[in-house]
Amino acid sequence: MFRQILVILLTFIGFATAAKAENSTEIGVLRGAHFRILKPAQWNGQLIIWCSGYTPVPIEFNGKERVPDFAAALLDEGYAVAESGYSRGGVAVDQAIEDSDELRKYFKRKHPKTSAVYVVGESMGGLIALRLVEEKPRLYKAGLSFCGMLTTPFDYVRQAFDLLALFSYYEPSLLPSPAEVPSGFRPSPEIMQGVAKALEANGEAKESLQIASGASDVGTLAGILVFHTDLMRDVQSKCGGNPVNNTGTVYSSRSDADRVNAGVLRVASAPGAASCLKAIGEARRGLVRPFLAVDVSRDPVVSGRFGNSYDESVSGTPAEQWFVRQFIPAQGHCSVPAKVRLEAFQSTVRWAEAAANKPKAGFIAKAK
Repeated sequence: MFRQILVILLTFIGFATAAKAENSTEIGVLRGAHFRILKPAQWNGQLIIWCSGYTPVPIEFNGKERVPDFAAALLDEGYAVAESGYSRGGVAVDQAIEDSDELRKYFKRKHPKTSAVYVVGESMGGLIALRLVEEKPRLYKAGLSFCGMLTTPFDYVRQAFDLLALFSYYEPSLLPSPAEVPSGFRPSPEIMQGVAKALEANGEAKESLQIASGASDVGTLAGILVFHTDLMRDVQSKCGGNPVNNTGTVYSSRSDADRVNAGVLRVASAPGAASCLKAIGEARRGLVRPFLAVDVSRDPVVSGRFGNSYDESVSGTPAEQWFVRQFIPAQGHCSVPAKVRLEAFQSTVRWAEAAANKPKAGFIAKAK
């Protein structure tokens, strides 16, 4: 009888321990920005601030969202993961930096014994992560980006505008003019399907725009064009008009370049719009902490040239020793598997702990 009671008691204790071992999720709002904090039961005392990419409107968490594979892997390693939904949508890099750091402060107030804070970002969030490490090196031990837009948003918007200008040359009535996108424009599956259908029917447009964008298929190209149109809407609303002057731009074409350049949309920038956009979010190029950038070799949304630009800008400066660029052979925006992401993060942590562990730049194979 005693033996049976002991078995029951031990079973009960086991269930109680398992219940206590569950990860916790906290949802809240800080200064207008929604946030989510995931904390493992066996917390190692360290925090990761996750910076998401471009979203037209701020993210609002409800606690029912699926935990991404990478975040789940970090939780399994004992790290807490905190993410701000940002208080402003669109190209709001500077506000996102403030929102993310405010979340760090909030977590540290609740957990003052936090031993280290890392920051990891994706796409536009890569720039946010980079800026946090550049500007607050005493607060962030190291940073990591995946397919990061590691340059001023102006450069990215300029590339987006040029692609849309070429598209409007071939298909002038499907999308709004990139120089004047209505404030009510929003991406939709119907719009993307219409763009894809038109591209399939226009072989010259399809070929020229796929080469210009790096998109591997028409569906991806259509999605990029619609996303870029929404991006132009956002920056025009923030900066009071079109920030791009393409009156002297020479466009390349696989068909008749003279014909394309004679017929493509030409517009001047709105007064003050270019300087407004150039003032948003530019990297400072002053690293004194480890920062690893991992990119996809064939990313049609954030191409490798943006990482190249930052890499070149720190070359020959003291910041060069703190920046490493790696890439994996893959197609698609930020198509970095969770296992590769985890290995990259672990590599960043080892580097932050000892300079001798600095990872090698260049090609890395996908994790199996």
